Amino acid sequence: MTSRLAKNAFILSVGSVIGSLSAFAFKTLIAQSFGPEQFGLFSLALMTVTISAGVAGVGLPTGVTTFISRYRAVDDRAHIKGTASSGLLIGGVISVLVAGGLFLLAPAIATHIFQNSRLIRPIRILAFAIPGIVIVDLVVAIAMGFERAEYSVLIRQLGRRGSLIILAALVILFGGVFVDLLYVYVVSTWIAVAMGGMLIFRLLDLSRSGISSPSKSLLTFSVPLLFNNVTGTISNWIDTFLVGILITAEAVGEYQTAFLLGTNILIITGAVSASFLPEVASLLEEGDRAESTRRYRTAVKWTVIISFAPAVYLITFPELSLRMLFGEAFGRGSTALIIIVIGNMIAVVSGPATETVKSQGHTRFIFATNAIALGANIVINLLAIPRYGIAGAALGTAVATLIANGSHWVAMRRWCGVTPSLSALWFIPPVAILSALASWSVVSHVDSVLLFLGHIALFSGIYVISLVVIDIATGNRLGFISYLDEYIGRF
Repeated sequence: MTSRLAKNAFILSVGSVIGSLSAFAFKTLIAQSFGPEQFGLFSLALMTVTISAGVAGVGLPTGVTTFISRYRAVDDRAHIKGTASSGLLIGGVISVLVAGGLFLLAPAIATHIFQNSRLIRPIRILAFAIPGIVIVDLVVAIAMGFERAEYSVLIRQLGRRGSLIILAALVILFGGVFVDLLYVYVVSTWIAVAMGGMLIFRLLDLSRSGISSPSKSLLTFSVPLLFNNVTGTISNWIDTFLVGILITAEAVGEYQTAFLLGTNILIITGAVSASFLPEVASLLEEGDRAESTRRYRTAVKWTVIISFAPAVYLITFPELSLRMLFGEAFGRGSTALIIIVIGNMIAVVSGPATETVKSQGHTRFIFATNAIALGANIVINLLAIPRYGIAGAALGTAVATLIANGSHWVAMRRWCGVTPSLSALWFIPPVAILSALASWSVVSHVDSVLLFLGHIALFSGIYVISLVVIDIATGNRLGFISYLDEYIGRF
């Protein structure tokens, strides 16, 4: 990876870890403090708002990042500022309209779809976060167009998620109720908007005159991504939606804790992919496919190395992980957790294939494949949930991940000239299996949160030491030590 890509990936990875842990802690607070049913209500309300925000964004964030990256390559400042202003204006207006519509439709959604009138208030409160969510996404997209990962971390991870957990902790400390945490979610979103506004005004340098808005081109590129993004978002939430309809809100709470824990292995992959998109867009625009391939392979190598350890731990000790983190009642989601983790490892191994295909404008293909994945997800959910419960919902999500990411991986090879190679990853499975077996021998003694953390440390320590030993034994062919030396030296 080049210095800029490596630096951005590092910053985004650290920020994603901080932000994801904050979001994880926030949801854990709800689950532990209010139980599966209340957490289920929160998850259903959040699902409704997330899908609505995806519609309101009309695919603009990816378009803004891509267009700014292209205009930066030719130093077209007028079009850079025009892209940013057009995205914020269009996204802001649409998001306000969508939020108002959701507020009015909340009673119908709660009572006619989920048959639960207790959902009306959570949906209405969270609806006020929709414009903030869209603006934050657009501001982060502008920052990533400039390859300023530190801005993304400050706005999204520290500004939004950092304030979320701090305010939530204060609410819990002073005996707040469930509804108070909903208001906390909305307030934290608008704190991030305020922070993002100050940073982006500095980045765009609006003191210079000249703005040329590519609104038509931006919308032409982005609108297909609206359907793609909404399809992807619905695919992520369809299992929760159907569990809420076919089973109960309590089952939604159990499933969402498994989903929440299982998707944490994607933190590093998401950070690298976000950094990879503007870089690969510029490289492929210049026709440098060899360098694009090299950077892709390096990105996959390190995301798999880092993500495989928590994945294997969760697959080996799923019930223990759920009980220790969320409470005894949530241990029933262990099978669902295993399936979710396996599905997400497919996304890790495929790497930033989706971003590579996006960078070349194949947005309709991405929409089509995500639509097919969504259809498969729905069919599997309808067939499997009545028989296997939340494990059936997890199966649908895993299959959808395989269809979407697998097709993008193939398209990247054929259309973008970026050729992945997994041969350099041969050492990871045996190292992970060794770590799991060693940790399994003492798992019967883990009966407290403190011992659980120690158990994780044991697994992680064996994993890292084994990687270093293999690195030395193979004559540093894996580049583990030399890469770290070179990388740390950049800072």
